[in-house]
Amino acid sequence: MSIFPLSIPMLAGPGAITTILLYVSEDKLPGIILPILVGSVALALALAGVTMFPSSFFLRVLGRTGVSVIERIMGIVLTGLSVQFVYDGLVKLGVVVGR
Repeated sequence: MSIFPLSIPMLAGPGAITTILLYVSEDKLPGIILPILVGSVALALALAGVTMFPSSFFLRVLGRTGVSVIERIMGIVLTGLSVQFVYDGLVKLGVVVGR
């Protein structure tokens, strides 16, 4: 097993990390902002933990093969979404004529 140090940034996302850094770097930070930021990060981590907790149950029910099948199907769905996002971007830039 290895330790993956980027797991929290992957959960939070670049937008959330940038927002927190911008708010915290201000000289005159309003008193209510810091507890809201800490609470939102804690809530995101708690929700991630709650959704990951029953993974052993699903692994027992579906088995290794079932989980592998679902991973592959989700990979196909993610690939389709990424192609659609690139296509929409090219249409908005005017590179490709959309329908």
